[in-house]
Amino acid sequence: MISYSLRARVAKAGPAPAEWSRKIAAVVGAKTGVTPSVLVRIGGGQEILFVSQYENFAAFEKAQAQLVGDADYIALLDTMQSQGLFEAASVDTAFWLPG
Repeated sequence: MISYSLRARVAKAGPAPAEWSRKIAAVVGAKTGVTPSVLVRIGGGQEILFVSQYENFAAFEKAQAQLVGDADYIALLDTMQSQGLFEAASVDTAFWLPG
């Protein structure tokens, strides 16, 4: 089992970044069968963290491949970018193994 995380700093005040995050997590879940958990940081700089778990790297790669050309997923990415919801330079991704 591996976990994958993606963290991004919010660039736009208000509920829009969190609402968008819940929407894209639902789309990812519907398209891949793996729904990321969406976590919002309390205190400090406002950040959103997505965490998902996969059986192995092959399962992660399969899920990512399902999203590459998906119109719903791409439309949400376009919305995120056009609305400036996150600081692009702040995005951090990582893979995790159980301890």
